[in-house]
Amino acid sequence: MFDFENLEVYKKTLNFNKDVFSFIKEHSSIDAFLQNQLKRASTSILANIAEGAGRYSYSDKSHFFIIARGSAYETAAFLNFIYDQYPFDTAKFTVLRNELFNIVRMLFGLTKYSKK
Repeated sequence: MFDFENLEVYKKTLNFNKDVFSFIKEHSSIDAFLQNQLKRASTSILANIAEGAGRYSYSDKSHFFIIARGSAYETAAFLNFIYDQYPFDTAKFTVLRNELFNIVRMLFGLTKYSKK
């Protein structure tokens, strides 16, 4: 098992990505460009958590966790825009936003921990 697979934030982000991809399948009317951008932003969170966990120094780890947090913000922006342009179930939007918010909080914690 890789170290990053033990991180709770990685597990939550993996589940979040499953939800995002499921959401995209359910809402195929969303513009393909926006679908792709949402997928890219959300999977970037996952990839940067893994890459950061694999780094040796605290500053390297922190750098990638900060990038992951930026990708989470980017994902939130795409969700907001899609919700504004393509009305869909508010409950689903709220679930996705809450999952993402929890991931961001965890990434803040990882960034602080990695700077020690």
